[in-house]
Formats: sequence, structure tokens, C-alpha cells
Amino acid sequence: MIRRMKKGDMVQPSNLEKDNYQIKEDGYFVSDSQRERYLKIKENREDIVHKYIARIINEENIFRVMGDMITQSIGNAYGYKIGDENFAIFFENVSLLDSLLQKVVPKTQSEEFVLKVYEKFKSGETNSWGDKEIISEVEVLLKL
Repeated sequence: MIRRMKKGDMVQPSNLEKDNYQIKEDGYFVSDSQRERYLKIKENREDIVHKYIARIINEENIFRVMGDMITQSIGNAYGYKIGDENFAIFFENVSLLDSLLQKVVPKTQSEEFVLKVYEKFKSGETNSWGDKEIISEVEVLLKL
């Protein structure tokens, strides 16, 4: 069953395990949908979210999931990063992502950008504000 989530929908941990919220089907993925879903049940069962993401992530939707972890900041330029907290929403560690990334090659500029942001996150290199972010003079609009 494919279910479209709307802002304000209540997700219970039991529903997350039972329902098949697919994010790979075009027209059903909404940016931040996985993060919003997680935040609604974070206090209850973080382990269920990690199991859910591990079950649904695959070579077809990996860049969409990764794109959902990216946050944007705006100042003199645009900053893009995966913060530690955002990463923890989806995964316990990098091993699952890294194993999937060995099997895929970015096909679009958006996928290449998402990979670049993830690599910056993993590198641990920070700027003067302590952020592991990619800076761009123009806004990057991801098409995943």
C-alpha cells in the first residue's frame, strides 16, 4: 500500500512498522517527509525508524533519502549540510549508506551534489562556525 502523508498526519510507531510508506514512487515523495515522520515519533521509538529506513532504502531511492537529510542555510551565500542530528534521524551509523553507495553512480547533477554534501559530512572538515557544509553562491534546487 502506498500512502501519501500530509502535514499534521499522526504516525504511530506501530503504523510505521505495518505500513509500507514507499518513497521511491514518483509523485509520492515530498521533501522532508521522512524527517517529519521521524520527529513525530522520536520520543517513542527511534529504533523503529532506523529499522524502517534500513528496510526501504535501496539503490533507486538512496539519493532521495540522503537529500532529505540536507539542510540549507542562507547568509552571504547558501550553505548545505547534513548535521549530526539530521543524520541520526535516519541512521545509527554510515555503514548502510556506504554499502549502498558502492553500488550506485550519481546520474544527475542533483545526485552528484547530494553525494558531495554527504562526503563533506563524513570528512569531518568544518568551517569557522563548526559546520560541515558545502557553500554555493547560488541556490541549489535539488531534483531527486
